[in-house]
Amino acid sequence: MNKNIIIAFTRNTNKKSAQIFCRNFRHCCVLLPSSKKYILVQIGIDGVRLIPVGAREMNAMKKNGWVFVGANNYLPQSMAKKLSPLQLLTCVGFAKRALGIRNPFILTPDQLYKKIKGANLHP
Repeated sequence: MNKNIIIAFTRNTNKKSAQIFCRNFRHCCVLLPSSKKYILVQIGIDGVRLIPVGAREMNAMKKNGWVFVGANNYLPQSMAKKLSPLQLLTCVGFAKRALGIRNPFILTPDQLYKKIKGANLHP
Protein backbone atom coordinates (compact mmCIF):
# COMPACT_ATOMS: atom_id res chain seq x y z
CA MET A 1 0.00 0.00 0.00
CA ASN A 2 1.58 3.27 -1.16
CA LYS A 3 0.57 6.18 1.03
CA ASN A 4 1.69 9.77 0.74
CA ILE A 5 2.70 12.22 3.41
CA ILE A 6 -0.14 14.39 4.72
CA ILE A 7 0.12 17.84 6.23
CA ALA A 8 -2.72 18.63 8.65
CA PHE A 9 -3.64 22.27 9.31
CA THR A 10 -5.77 23.78 12.06
CA ARG A 11 -6.92 27.21 13.13
CA ASN A 12 -6.77 26.29 16.81
CA THR A 13 -3.69 26.96 18.90
CA ASN A 14 -2.76 28.08 22.37
CA LYS A 15 0.30 30.02 21.16
CA LYS A 16 -0.23 33.77 21.50
CA SER A 17 2.21 34.62 18.70
CA ALA A 18 0.31 32.40 16.24
CA GLN A 19 -2.97 34.00 17.26
CA ILE A 20 -1.50 37.43 16.47
CA PHE A 21 0.52 36.74 13.30
CA CYS A 22 -1.32 33.89 11.60
CA ARG A 23 -4.45 34.85 9.76
CA ASN A 24 -6.09 31.51 8.96
CA PHE A 25 -4.20 28.34 9.80
CA ARG A 26 -2.19 28.61 13.00
CA HIS A 27 -0.68 25.17 13.43
CA CYS A 28 0.30 22.23 11.26
CA CYS A 29 1.38 18.63 11.76
CA VAL A 30 3.07 16.11 9.53
CA LEU A 31 1.46 12.68 9.09
CA LEU A 32 4.00 10.13 7.88
CA PRO A 33 2.86 6.87 6.33
CA SER A 34 3.20 3.78 8.46
CA SER A 35 2.30 0.16 7.79
CA LYS A 36 -1.42 0.37 8.66
CA LYS A 37 -1.89 3.92 9.92
CA TYR A 38 -0.15 7.25 9.81
CA ILE A 39 2.21 8.60 12.45
CA LEU A 40 1.31 12.16 13.37
CA VAL A 41 4.45 14.13 14.20
CA GLN A 42 3.48 17.09 16.35
CA ILE A 43 6.07 19.76 17.10
CA GLY A 44 5.33 21.93 20.11
CA ILE A 45 6.79 23.86 23.00
CA ASP A 46 6.93 20.68 25.04
CA GLY A 47 8.82 18.72 22.36
CA VAL A 48 7.97 16.21 19.66
CA ARG A 49 5.05 13.80 19.91
CA LEU A 50 4.53 10.74 17.72
CA ILE A 51 0.88 9.68 17.63
CA PRO A 52 -0.56 6.77 15.58
CA VAL A 53 -3.52 8.07 13.57
CA GLY A 54 -6.04 6.03 11.62
CA ALA A 55 -9.15 6.87 9.63
CA ARG A 56 -11.30 7.21 12.75
CA GLU A 57 -8.94 9.72 14.35
CA MET A 58 -8.61 11.68 11.11
CA ASN A 59 -12.41 11.92 10.83
CA ALA A 60 -12.57 13.25 14.39
CA MET A 61 -9.88 15.81 13.56
CA LYS A 62 -11.83 16.91 10.44
CA LYS A 63 -14.94 17.41 12.58
CA ASN A 64 -12.85 19.69 14.80
CA GLY A 65 -11.78 21.87 11.88
CA TRP A 66 -8.54 20.24 10.74
CA VAL A 67 -7.78 20.37 7.00
CA PHE A 68 -5.64 17.65 5.39
CA VAL A 69 -3.46 18.14 2.33
CA GLY A 70 -1.69 15.16 0.80
CA ALA A 71 1.64 15.50 -0.97
CA ASN A 72 3.33 13.12 -3.38
CA ASN A 73 6.87 14.07 -2.53
CA TYR A 74 8.33 13.85 0.93
CA LEU A 75 11.56 13.45 2.81
CA PRO A 76 13.30 10.21 1.78
CA GLN A 77 14.29 7.86 4.59
CA SER A 78 17.98 8.49 3.84
CA MET A 79 17.48 12.23 4.45
CA ALA A 80 15.82 11.78 7.84
CA LYS A 81 19.21 11.70 9.57
CA LYS A 82 20.11 15.10 8.08
CA LEU A 83 17.35 17.05 9.83
CA SER A 84 18.70 20.14 11.52
CA PRO A 85 17.68 20.64 15.15
CA LEU A 86 16.59 24.15 14.18
CA GLN A 87 13.99 22.67 11.83
CA LEU A 88 12.39 20.90 14.75
CA LEU A 89 11.68 24.17 16.55
CA THR A 90 8.52 24.97 14.61
CA CYS A 91 5.74 22.98 13.03
CA VAL A 92 6.25 24.84 9.73
CA GLY A 93 10.01 24.24 9.71
CA PHE A 94 9.54 20.52 10.16
CA ALA A 95 6.77 20.33 7.54
CA LYS A 96 8.85 22.29 5.02
CA ARG A 97 11.78 19.95 5.56
CA ALA A 98 9.56 16.90 5.21
CA LEU A 99 8.26 18.25 1.89
CA GLY A 100 11.66 19.42 0.66
CA ILE A 101 10.57 23.08 0.55
CA ARG A 102 13.54 25.43 0.98
CA ASN A 103 11.75 28.80 0.82
CA PRO A 104 12.92 30.87 3.84
CA PHE A 105 9.96 33.23 3.50
CA ILE A 106 7.37 30.59 4.38
CA LEU A 107 7.05 31.13 8.11
CA THR A 108 3.40 30.48 9.03
CA PRO A 109 1.12 27.49 8.58
CA ASP A 110 -1.13 29.63 6.36
CA GLN A 111 1.78 30.46 4.02
CA LEU A 112 2.72 26.78 3.90
CA TYR A 113 -0.86 25.79 3.09
CA LYS A 114 -0.98 28.29 0.19
CA LYS A 115 2.39 27.04 -1.11
CA ILE A 116 1.32 23.39 -1.04
CA LYS A 117 -2.04 24.10 -2.68
CA GLY A 118 -0.40 26.35 -5.31
CA ALA A 119 2.42 23.91 -6.08
CA ASN A 120 -0.01 21.02 -6.70
CA LEU A 121 1.90 18.82 -4.27
CA HIS A 122 -1.33 17.16 -3.24
CA PRO A 123 -2.68 14.13 -5.14
